[in-house]
Amino acid sequence: MIIKNKFNLIIKKSKKFSFKSILFYLLLTSCVLFFLNKENIEQRILLSISSKITSTLNSNVEISNIDFKYNGEIIVNNLNILDHKNDTLIFIEEIRTSILNSTNILTSKTKLNSLNLSGGLVKLNKYKEDSLINFQIFLNKIKSDSDRPTSSLEFNLKNLIVDNFTISLYNESNIIYELNDFKLSASNLSIHKNSAYIDINQLNFIDNYNLNITKINSEILFDKSGLYVNNIILETPSSTINGVMEVSNLNESSFLKNNIKIKLSNSTISTNDVNLYYDTLINDEFVDFNSSFEGTLADSFFGNLDFKFGSSSNAKIVFELKDVLNNIKINTTINSFYTSYKDLTKFPDISNYNIPKFLDSTKFISLTGECNYFNNKLFNKYRVLTDFGELNIDINLMNFLSKSLESKLFGTVKFKDFVFSNSELFNTDIKTSADFIIDGAVLSNQTLNSSLNGIVTELTIGDKLFENILVNGRTNNNVFTGNIFSKNKDLNFDFNGLIDYSESLKKLNFTVDIENYEISTGNNFKGGLIINLEGSSVDDLTGSIMFSDSYYNNYDKNYFFEDLMIYSLFESDERVIKIDSESINGFVKGDINNLTNRLKESVLFNLYNNKTLIRSNSNAKTVFEFNIDDDLISVLYPDLNFGKNTVISGVIDDNINNFKLDVLSSNIKLNQYVADSVNLSIDNSKKSNNFSFKANNIVFANNNLQSVELNKSSFDHLSNVDMEILTKENDTLLAEIIYSLEKDILNFDLNNSQFINKNNSWSINLDSLANYDIKNKIFNINKLTLLSGNEKIDIALNYNYNSFNSIKLFFDNVAIENLPLNTYNFSGVLDGDFLYEKNSNNESRLYFKNLTLDKYLLGNLDLNINHIYNQKEFKFKSFLKNNSKVQLNTFGSFLYDEIDPKLDLIAKFDNLSINSLNIFGKNNINNIRGDITGSIEIKNLLNTPEYIGDIYFNNSGLYVPYTEVDYTFDNKSRVSLTNNQFVLSNILFSDSKFNSRGELNGAISHQNFKNWLLDLNIDSERLLVLNTKDIDNPIYYGTAFVSGDISIAGPGESLKFEANVSSEKGTIFNIPLNDTKNFTENISYIKFANKNTNSINDNSRFNKINGIELDFDLSLNKNAEIEILIDRSSGSTIKGYGDGNLIMEINNKGKFNMFGDFTVDNGKYNFVYAGILKKEFELKKGGTLSWSGDPKKALINLNTSYSKIEANPSILLDSPINLSIPVNVNVNLYGELLNPVPEFELEFPNVDSSINNELQYRLNDKESNQLQALSLLATGTFQNDINFNEQALFGNLAESAASIINNILFDENDKLKFGLNYQIGENNPDFESNDELGVTMSTKLSDDILINGKLGVPIGGVTESVIAGDFEIELKLNEDRTLTMKIFNRENTIRNLGEQIGYTQGIGISYKVEFSSFKKLVNKLLVNPN
Repeated sequence: MIIKNKFNLIIKKSKKFSFKSILFYLLLTSCVLFFLNKENIEQRILLSISSKITSTLNSNVEISNIDFKYNGEIIVNNLNILDHKNDTLIFIEEIRTSILNSTNILTSKTKLNSLNLSGGLVKLNKYKEDSLINFQIFLNKIKSDSDRPTSSLEFNLKNLIVDNFTISLYNESNIIYELNDFKLSASNLSIHKNSAYIDINQLNFIDNYNLNITKINSEILFDKSGLYVNNIILETPSSTINGVMEVSNLNESSFLKNNIKIKLSNSTISTNDVNLYYDTLINDEFVDFNSSFEGTLADSFFGNLDFKFGSSSNAKIVFELKDVLNNIKINTTINSFYTSYKDLTKFPDISNYNIPKFLDSTKFISLTGECNYFNNKLFNKYRVLTDFGELNIDINLMNFLSKSLESKLFGTVKFKDFVFSNSELFNTDIKTSADFIIDGAVLSNQTLNSSLNGIVTELTIGDKLFENILVNGRTNNNVFTGNIFSKNKDLNFDFNGLIDYSESLKKLNFTVDIENYEISTGNNFKGGLIINLEGSSVDDLTGSIMFSDSYYNNYDKNYFFEDLMIYSLFESDERVIKIDSESINGFVKGDINNLTNRLKESVLFNLYNNKTLIRSNSNAKTVFEFNIDDDLISVLYPDLNFGKNTVISGVIDDNINNFKLDVLSSNIKLNQYVADSVNLSIDNSKKSNNFSFKANNIVFANNNLQSVELNKSSFDHLSNVDMEILTKENDTLLAEIIYSLEKDILNFDLNNSQFINKNNSWSINLDSLANYDIKNKIFNINKLTLLSGNEKIDIALNYNYNSFNSIKLFFDNVAIENLPLNTYNFSGVLDGDFLYEKNSNNESRLYFKNLTLDKYLLGNLDLNINHIYNQKEFKFKSFLKNNSKVQLNTFGSFLYDEIDPKLDLIAKFDNLSINSLNIFGKNNINNIRGDITGSIEIKNLLNTPEYIGDIYFNNSGLYVPYTEVDYTFDNKSRVSLTNNQFVLSNILFSDSKFNSRGELNGAISHQNFKNWLLDLNIDSERLLVLNTKDIDNPIYYGTAFVSGDISIAGPGESLKFEANVSSEKGTIFNIPLNDTKNFTENISYIKFANKNTNSINDNSRFNKINGIELDFDLSLNKNAEIEILIDRSSGSTIKGYGDGNLIMEINNKGKFNMFGDFTVDNGKYNFVYAGILKKEFELKKGGTLSWSGDPKKALINLNTSYSKIEANPSILLDSPINLSIPVNVNVNLYGELLNPVPEFELEFPNVDSSINNELQYRLNDKESNQLQALSLLATGTFQNDINFNEQALFGNLAESAASIINNILFDENDKLKFGLNYQIGENNPDFESNDELGVTMSTKLSDDILINGKLGVPIGGVTESVIAGDFEIELKLNEDRTLTMKIFNRENTIRNLGEQIGYTQGIGISYKVEFSSFKKLVNKLLVNPN
């Protein structure tokens, strides 16, 4: 760019240079040479021209020779223009032109056809004492002829050739930059008045950095307004730049003050070219860019960079340069910079920075920010976003470009939600947010010497969140020293020490006091950790790790180790790792590299018994021994556990193929493998028993073995293994395996081998050797025979890696139930064979006689299979006969293509029994019965099966044990098969007991007849859904008929019933209460049944059912009777009818929740005490039962009343009366159902108001009400406090006996009632009465006449012979019975001590009026009696 602008200045200066004078001398000289002496004239002209050019340029000019050719050519040799220091500025070895085809040479409008310059040198130099380069000084010295008019100057040059030039830029004697082999081909050079133009057709050069510019094309226009370079094309072997340039506001004094505009578009720079100057990039990478620049270098210069590179990187950067000549300022704004770690490594000097290795896997890095430079200071402020998180950097560098001063650095680095993916230390993701302050210096080796202080505001390890971890330290030359501490509940530690990674020999020397570290839920560690290690790698690491007073908790297991030391050292140049603790002691000595693989190779070497096996390290030797006293090893390896007193020792000497391994442990657990009493011994030096293994209670892959014992011996090239395996089902495998290895072939033989399955002994024999090709992974058995009595199985196979080449199975009289893998409990007899050869056609037949599934006879099954090898297909057909009738016929094909295997079949049914489906009911549904007719077509059974067909059910039904309801389906019920569903539409059914009806719709889906899933809906107007007794379900039972919708959904082993139904006629729902509670602490009259009674708690039958979930939304009405059983043995219940809505959530695992309210309309409360006292209370309308979860915690609010009592209240009155009055005993129950609070209340209907008021006054407290209420219930009389208990007890017994007799004597229609009555006498200071036994009679002669009477005999007194009697006759005098007349004879109930029995007779008229105020009473009696 500098060269181009200098060239422009030359052109501008040339406006004042006399081209016409020079050309005139040249042409004049050429003409004269035709006539004069050529050499003399040339010399004179040469001197004249040199003098003229020197004078014009004001610089020394030398020309060695001018040659005028007779053909019109002019050749100037060795033109040398000197600078102000008399050193070469411009040297041209040869200038060649021609006057032929040129015109107007001697005028101001000269036209030349060509000008060739070759062998040139342009030497630009900046001397120490000069502020400008020599070329600038040269231009400034050129004399301008201001008086000479130049407006008419025109110069045209058609072709310009510059060849083999060198352009150099010096600083005194040192070359700064140089262009070699500079070549230029230009055309149409024209100078008109104040403008100039030239076409650069080809310009190429190689600079001193070996940059090869193969092509520069452009158009250059120069006029008063500026310099314009258009259509710039610059090419190197791997780069291309396209653009335009404009220089305006031309300033003769300094090029730096010119205004420059440059625009580059669709350009590409190769890193190969950049590396010539800055050799830190990866070669053969390219940067595509579009950029623009504008401004003056002396003032402000702006630039926009828009570029792309790598696989996905791109950037948009804006910069500004200010005061370039004096104190340069650079302001850079990164609007966007999107890249990746892989692309980022193509940037310069990336290897000098410790870019974290975890960024290797980052998907993107997005950077925005600012970078500013001024006065040797660099200010950086960036926001970096990656898929790992956010990073904010605000760092300032002082003395940035200083060579003598140390670069100072200070600022902050902030991490926000930054994720370190899959940390090797924690084997999980680590997420952090942190703020750090850095204050220090950048050392010459690009490392830091800085303080490092900050806080980790959030640290998430896995699912654990830790907060506010403080860091206080310093990093110096890659050595960190300082303190890190945390006070989190789950991560409480204090780190203090140093980590030195400055040299190849790394050093770790620090202590960590861990108060608590919760590794995971239930996994906690606490203790001290002291680490003192150094080494360049794991191979030469020396030092120690110490755990002190450490505690580790793993759920229910606790580990404590006071001191656990791990040492790494070298003894006689041999590596030793020691572990010393109370729980684990041991060492590993020798070569520990590749130890796992060497151990595996040693085991294989022993098993194969072959010395030709290649070992990975032939000179390595390792000795180890560990004593493990508990399963502390699980702290490091959670999937591995050792029992107590475990000893592991061994030797691996690859040099002499010596291998010993002994493992003795009470228990070993590895992942899902578990074994007890493990004893493993391997010794290559022994021939007999060089491999032995014993273990008990082995668990692996859902298999349980009681014991396994293996013993191996080796003799020459043969090995013999005695094997004994005992399963949990007492099946036994006894085998003697003889094998040898020959050229990668393992040959096997069996001797004295047998398998005992279900008490059936099978001998196992090989007719010839079996073998396994280790290299090609081919296993071959020619014939293996299993023999048990008259049962025989022959097996032959050839297996190659993952597919069979051939299989031959022969069955003779084999009992199916004795076969292993009999998952569904099939039985029967199997005969026939199965043949498969990969490259031939085969026919097979299997015959199953008396095939039975879970004791359900299916019949005889005949299966025929044809193999068509070139189609990779099996075709099969089968017939299932029962009673000589084919009930199932199947046929289909199996394509065993490796990429797309396919199985299609068709099944036809003819009255096939479905009873065997009971095995799939899982106890939730059983007594599945009936038979089916129809057909099913199944396509692509192995991949995405498609099922098509219809099945018709006859005589079918099923039983639901949980509800004790059996259902029968109407005949010809159709089920359609579509894809993976059985679709049920409009299937009618009824319960088998009451014949209630329902309609079933929905679908039953499956996955290849596994993982059954129900989605059914039942609609009914009245359907039996519950028919259980208390023995069936201790939580609830009864008979329930409902109307509405019921859905059944879920897998067969976990069904869910949802119902939105209303109760229908016949519903009786019983809820037994399984707890013992008293009404109050003091009263023991009302008790609830004990929850420990056997009858209630027998859940064995209930719990056999696997999974049932019931969600009922039940609308109760007066069709449903709700009975709450308080005491199962005595029959104490609350029974009622009413309305309400209940939501019930029930399962067979003990869940029973109830929500809702039940409002009583009517009902009974059967109060029972001691099996003798029984009272039936009436439930008053409006009482409620409310549930909000636990049924036993229901809230009760019931009002009950017992009104069958008449008693004399004289004992409570100031003025005794000789009258028994009717009494209602009300018991109001409220509170929790299992612990209700009784509130007693006495009512006295039809009693004189004065007596009523006095009685209410006497009974104005709860204790009095309760006392008298219980007395009335127990004895039928009022009592005083003194003799209450004795009388109550005796009265209770008497009343109970009388009640039994009365029930016998009552007639059915209540026209005539006889009964016995026993009344206890009273004895107190005020009056005395005897006990009395009497006979009562009540009759209703008509609706108008009622007669009641009683005859009694006193007992226990002096007047036992007296007959006491009462009678009463009531006559109705009007229709509404408000006016009656009574005639009576009544025994006096109160008499003084010593008096005889007295009677009172009388007649009276009674009129009953209901009123609420005295005014209304007067109105009814006098004003409006009707």
